[in-house]
Amino acid sequence: MTREEIDELARTDPYFTFRDGIPNPSDEVCPDVLPEKVPLPLELVRTIGTWHSMADAFEKLWLQSGAYEEMAARELCDPESALNRAGMEAGA
Repeated sequence: MTREEIDELARTDPYFTFRDGIPNPSDEVCPDVLPEKVPLPLELVRTIGTWHSMADAFEKLWLQSGAYEEMAARELCDPESALNRAGMEAGA
């Protein structure tokens, strides 16, 4: 898939950030719930999607170790961090 195709999907599919394309070993026993099957207002889906992308980025930084590991761990673990406040606001 080209970068342009990915960008187009990100613009047109509000659930794009929830689709990682990585098969889960338990898919045969308990298939994933398709995000579009959960009846939520589109604005909330976008808000949660934005938070999901931010949280995923911090988790990747943390798992990659190196220079950003400590910063990412602090952000993920601190209930008062900007990331976690955004998550709580999205769920409110």
